[in-house]
This record gives sequence, C-alpha cells and structure tokens, in this order.
Amino acid sequence: MRLNKKKSILILDDDLEMLTVLKEYFELKGYGVYDFSDAAEAIEFIENAASEGLLRDIQLIITDLSMPEIDGYEFLALVKSMSARIPVFVISALPPQSQLPLVEAKGAQAFFNKPFSLDLIEKKVSEAICAS
Repeated sequence: MRLNKKKSILILDDDLEMLTVLKEYFELKGYGVYDFSDAAEAIEFIENAASEGLLRDIQLIITDLSMPEIDGYEFLALVKSMSARIPVFVISALPPQSQLPLVEAKGAQAFFNKPFSLDLIEKKVSEAICAS
C-alpha cells in the first residue's frame, strides 16, 4: 500500500454527489484525497494503512453520520480506537442539537451541518492539520 505524501484526507459519504463535490474541492486545494462511499471499505483501507505503519499519512477524516450498514457513529468509534490522533470531522443533514453531543463524546473534532460552506470546512481542515 502506498499513501499520498501531500496533505492527505479521507472522506466517507454514501451520497455520491456530496462525495464527488468534497473530493474535487479538496483536490483543487492541493490535498490528496482517499474517498469512500462504503464504510466497510474505508475501515479496511484504514486497517491496512495501520498494519503497514502508514496511518500517520492520513491527516484528517471527514465522515457522514447517516449511512447504511455502518453509520458514522460506529465508524468514528472504530477510527478513534485505531488512532486517537487523527482529527475526525462529521458532516450531517441531521439536526446538530441532537447529534453534536454524541459525536463530540465519540471524539469528533468538528461537526458541520449540511449544507455547509466548502470554504469554511477547508479552513477548519487546514487548521486541524496544522495543529496536529
């Protein structure tokens, strides 16, 4: 497995339109992007990176909350159990009042309610990567 050497983020969203928008936006901003629409595939990728000592190359993860099979809460918990140092941002169309305490308790660094500003999320991604 070979990971990208530039600022690299992993994006997980089962909404292919949203995934494409985020991937293209962050690539235009100079990020390496690993994009997944299936949480099981993203977990397998992260586990493989961890087993090869390459998990440090993933500098931030953005995940949706509402997904089939493995939801964002379970994905967040799995990621944090593998590496507490990777900042995880959660995106969701669900009301933030009910979701924010849960995602923060599971270790998410930020929550963005859909629709959100791409410029704002990129600014927060850049700040989080610089701080980690």
